[in-house]
Amino acid sequence: MGKLIVLFFAYFQVDTGGLGESDFLTVVGLLIPLFGAYLAIILQDDTKNRRILQPKDVRVTSDFALKAYLVVGVYPIIFCVLLHLRAIGTIPSMVALTLALGVAESGWGAYVGKVVLGLFRGE
Repeated sequence: MGKLIVLFFAYFQVDTGGLGESDFLTVVGLLIPLFGAYLAIILQDDTKNRRILQPKDVRVTSDFALKAYLVVGVYPIIFCVLLHLRAIGTIPSMVALTLALGVAESGWGAYVGKVVLGLFRGE
């Protein structure tokens, strides 16, 4: 859902003149392949019929769940802020934006990897 929000916001920036069409295509080119990788992980898990959120599961504490929801909520905000900063000229070039988006996406990927490892380590 977060990626869709970011993509709609990027399109909004194009529609209002903040980003050019080539900038939009660069953002889409960065986000879609990574979304495909995350989607593959989700589908692989789903096809194995795992039921990880059982009551009293010690791997999913309230602290763990809170952090997961927090990160999922903050992720699209970070991307939208970066796109807005490019639209108003604070980020001077598409190269700089691509680098910033790549760093943010790498952080997200590391987080997803840790969550997957934390949940499925005992299996």
